[in-house]
Amino acid sequence: MTQRLFCSMVIAAALTLAAGRPGAAQTVAPDLVSAQRDSGISGTSANLSAVEPTSKKLQPVCKPCLFYSGDSDSSNPDTNSLINGIFSAVPILAQVYSAFTVPSGRAWHVKGVFINTVNAIASVVVLDPSVTQWSIWADVGSGNPGELLFSGAGNATVTATGRTVSGLTEYTVSVKLKTAIVLQPGTYWLNVTPQCTNPSDSACSSALFYESDVEDVSPANHVGPANVLDDSFINSTYFSFNYAHTWGGSGACGGIGCDAFSFGLIGTE
Repeated sequence: MTQRLFCSMVIAAALTLAAGRPGAAQTVAPDLVSAQRDSGISGTSANLSAVEPTSKKLQPVCKPCLFYSGDSDSSNPDTNSLINGIFSAVPILAQVYSAFTVPSGRAWHVKGVFINTVNAIASVVVLDPSVTQWSIWADVGSGNPGELLFSGAGNATVTATGRTVSGLTEYTVSVKLKTAIVLQPGTYWLNVTPQCTNPSDSACSSALFYESDVEDVSPANHVGPANVLDDSFINSTYFSFNYAHTWGGSGACGGIGCDAFSFGLIGTE
């Protein structure tokens, strides 16, 4: 009950902020390469309690699977989620950058990317338009956007994962790359930004997407190298987050989870 109330308070706070802003009804346009210079505030994470056990089914979209950070485990008390997307119901652009590593001696040919997400207002994740932006960066850090290496956009598919979080169905948002990219050994940061901004679509009036996190030491269905912990960031002018770290007591999630997020890369070595 406490966790559900917290989620409701987060949503209410976001709606209150929107109501007090000029031009609140406008659609927010994405800007993947701008570096904002604002200080971080709390109020954008949702600590979501689960009503169903974690699925043991391998992530269906990750075929062939280069990397999957694993399922979000709703039985873990530190499990959380963080706002990530573009919305018209609340004029917000928020982007989570999740770290991963290509091991030494490997070269990854990436053909697709995906994240797991829930809609904090409704039980269904609807993308409208379905075109979804993705980007891969190097050297991201606190207050630092790093270097944009690859970016693009494509029509995303939305697939239920079989897990339910706080009564909300979790979905995978997957984007196929138009041209495969090659990643050499090193650490990178991935962002996938789902959106629902069509003013003519009633579903977008109930759209507020949160990316699921991963807190288990050995996450279910994990594929590939070990997760990179405590190295993910969020950027959002709306919430005055300037590539703020997500983990720890001073992080965007207020010390509850967000050490890593549930996402993956599709392709071959």
